[in-house]
Amino acid sequence: MNNNINKLDIEKLQQEIINIKKILLDYRVKQATKQPIKSHEIKKYKKELVRIITIEHQQIIKSNN
Repeated sequence: MNNNINKLDIEKLQQEIINIKKILLDYRVKQATKQPIKSHEIKKYKKELVRIITIEHQQIIKSNN
């Protein structure tokens, strides 16, 4: 998955960021309404979000140079 993320352009990375934020929002809603959730997946998605944001920033810096 990580290799695929590195090859995405900035627009697709931004779309992935939005998708992961939606997933995390769904988990927060489930937590608030006491629905069963897989808490380890929250951590996984948070790490993935930070990873994608980092790659996005690296690509922005590359394009400015």
